[in-house]
Amino acid sequence: MNPKLYQNEIIIAVAFIVMLFGALYKQSVINGQIQKKNTTQSEMIEIQKAVNLKELWASTDTDKSILKLKSLLPDSKVEWKQKGKKLEARFSSLTSNELNRLVSAVLSSAIEIKTFEILHEETYYQVRLGCKW
Repeated sequence: MNPKLYQNEIIIAVAFIVMLFGALYKQSVINGQIQKKNTTQSEMIEIQKAVNLKELWASTDTDKSILKLKSLLPDSKVEWKQKGKKLEARFSSLTSNELNRLVSAVLSSAIEIKTFEILHEETYYQVRLGCKW
């Protein structure tokens, strides 16, 4: 076998292999860029959500809505401990209507609930709430 006879075919075959590897490399780079773009977009969405929550929690309306929880029920049924933006509250001897109002107010507030325990005792309920904002 004389390589000189097949020189042009060998050059074409090598060029075709190089072209194939180049196309595969280009496709992998494009896929990597698309994946990086999608990751960046999802991270930006997460950052935007965190910024929105931080603004929501920093607003004075949140403090006011938390104080509404205290005034929602009579003082004799509320034990209130607030330190800065953290709250530990106990509500005792609640009727079912009072419990429903309290739960609705808590769930509609912009707070991060740490503990939320409801204990049923005969005809009354006791609630322990721990949260921060």
